[in-house]
Amino acid sequence: MEFLIQNILNGNPDGFRQIIQKYEKQLLKIAYHFIHDWDGAQDITQNTFISLYKNLSKFDSSKAFEPWLYQIHFNQCRSDYRKRKIRNQMMKLFVAEKPSLDSYQVDSDIIRKCIDECTWKQKTAFILMEIEGFSSKEACEKMNCSDATARVHLKRAKTNIQNKLRKLGYDT
Repeated sequence: MEFLIQNILNGNPDGFRQIIQKYEKQLLKIAYHFIHDWDGAQDITQNTFISLYKNLSKFDSSKAFEPWLYQIHFNQCRSDYRKRKIRNQMMKLFVAEKPSLDSYQVDSDIIRKCIDECTWKQKTAFILMEIEGFSSKEACEKMNCSDATARVHLKRAKTNIQNKLRKLGYDT
């Protein structure tokens, strides 16, 4: 990876294309699970690669590349999520929501809201391990934390989600 990064820094665009091809689909799926919007997920992923390109010269080659890339991506997701949350709160002031008639959609929306109410680290662990299917070892590398910490975040996310669902009258 160090050779590839050095080639990119020396002006070879093919190296950057290789990075995009290797990580684009996974980053896109992760972004989608954070914001539930494919267009927004594509924007986040594109912004991740732009930020990566701009900051590639700052990469510490003594450390692993993938956790650094995922940290950039999580920061982009977090930033976009905050903007959307503020925008949605403002919209609720002006628009009354109409209840959905599709019970599956209602259940899906309720579960998404419960996941969204978890802390950022809990939500990240839940998305990586429960939705994307990464092992705790893989998730901890992407989250830049220990394996035990990733598992604790997942456990707390599950507990919080179950408690919120119980409060809403769902049997978990």
